[in-house]
Amino acid sequence: MKVVVAESAGFCWGVKRAVEKARALAAKSGMPVYTDGPLIHNKQMLARLAEEGIKAADNPETLSNCVLLIRAHGIPPSRTAALEKLPVRLEDATCPDVARIHRIIRERVAAGETVLVFGDAGHPEVIGLVGCAGVEALVIRRPEEVSELPPPRRRYCLVSQSTQFPRSFDRIAASVLARFPDSAIIDTICRSTRRRQEELFEMAPEVDAFVIVGDPHSAN
Repeated sequence: MKVVVAESAGFCWGVKRAVEKARALAAKSGMPVYTDGPLIHNKQMLARLAEEGIKAADNPETLSNCVLLIRAHGIPPSRTAALEKLPVRLEDATCPDVARIHRIIRERVAAGETVLVFGDAGHPEVIGLVGCAGVEALVIRRPEEVSELPPPRRRYCLVSQSTQFPRSFDRIAASVLARFPDSAIIDTICRSTRRRQEELFEMAPEVDAFVIVGDPHSAN
């Protein structure tokens, strides 16, 4: 049997960055290292990090004299503000691609636009994105939901959870523009996600089956 490994297989750069940052802090900070919830969505790696002393904190509010690391998915600004009040050294492992979406949302809300987030409402990344917009954000998952949207205060700005399907985003965008032609469409799907999905389509004619290695909770 021939096994072909995709060139894009493995952790994306944002996850690698978060893991490396956690390990560097554990090695150099001289303090215990905790993460605000799971650092990433991969149980095997989280177990390995726990063996190295890097653990997810169930109740960060009880911590002191330690390093507390913000997860790769990012968190709402209100959560950051609360953590900054704790007697801990707060560090940030938010993926830069996600941090970029945070900045876009803040800018668009400041301009008076209502943000539409294409993504899974319960996913930590989406919770953080919505938190950046406050009341000026709606989460949408399917093109059919566009018909149920209320008129925006000024206009809509559509962004995406960084790990969504590009083709699905394009369908959502087309539906939004059909109903609200002046909407701003900003494709914020990350390069790693886009490349992996492109590679799947490229490999499909050459293989009999795909084996996806990863955590079921991971949007990647």
